[in-house]
Amino acid sequence: MFEYLDQYCCAAGYASGGWVSGVDVGGSTKFGSQQQFMVRNSRSGSFDNPVWNGVFAGVEGAPASQCGMPDASGNSAQASISVEPNVPLVAEKPYITSADGTSFQLVIPAPQSNVDGVAWTASGYTQASVVDFSDVYVTSPGDTSAVINAKLAAGLHVVVSPGIYNLDSALVVSHKNQVLLGLGMATLISPSNGEPCVRVSDVPGVRIAGLLLEAGAWETKGGMLQVGESGAYAGDAANPVVISDVFARVGGPTNGVGPVDTMFLVQSGYTVIDNTWLW
Repeated sequence: MFEYLDQYCCAAGYASGGWVSGVDVGGSTKFGSQQQFMVRNSRSGSFDNPVWNGVFAGVEGAPASQCGMPDASGNSAQASISVEPNVPLVAEKPYITSADGTSFQLVIPAPQSNVDGVAWTASGYTQASVVDFSDVYVTSPGDTSAVINAKLAAGLHVVVSPGIYNLDSALVVSHKNQVLLGLGMATLISPSNGEPCVRVSDVPGVRIAGLLLEAGAWETKGGMLQVGESGAYAGDAANPVVISDVFARVGGPTNGVGPVDTMFLVQSGYTVIDNTWLW
């Protein structure tokens, strides 16, 4: 059994770089033409090397560390490989489950320290909070910032359904352990008043996940995502803020190019960024 991480076509297909976490492959994992790659808390019988560089953190079956060495023309003849035996602090991305297809639960995996290998079992995560959807608001694409902020202010977790949301003010996540989870690459366009797309208060345990933050045709200051308001919040080592699969872009297809001074402004301690792409 092989797991190919590029689009296999003859020798190679479309690929550039990427990320996987929480995967369990019984056979071998092939990077093919992937140029750079990150693998976290996963397991495979073996891995080959990406073309240029790879980082493996808490991965069973990871290749050996090595420095990329240039050939006679100055090009890299072998990939640079960095291996960390475990991940010091992480919390997996929240997700949605349903046993009967009619009632739903939001599952929030607990933070873990010094994790080696996959963190889940066949029945899910051994340490997680399970929230009924009576405590969750699911957005509609026509929702304004005021509608979503009212739900966040009331302490509800918010699931952002697929769509493009033209914000007129920042979404403010102000409650301890609150979740803002996007589905289907839900896209938040930065407010024209210059505020961030999302602002997290000085509170622990917040989860921001699965969102694409896009600049508008106006200036955005203080980050498209701002974590921490005072700049003096020390955070909580046992209950970090975790940013999972959150991407930001300046120069989107329809909304101009900012300018944007900062994509992510992180000014709270114990904030974990777990997979991002900022461009």
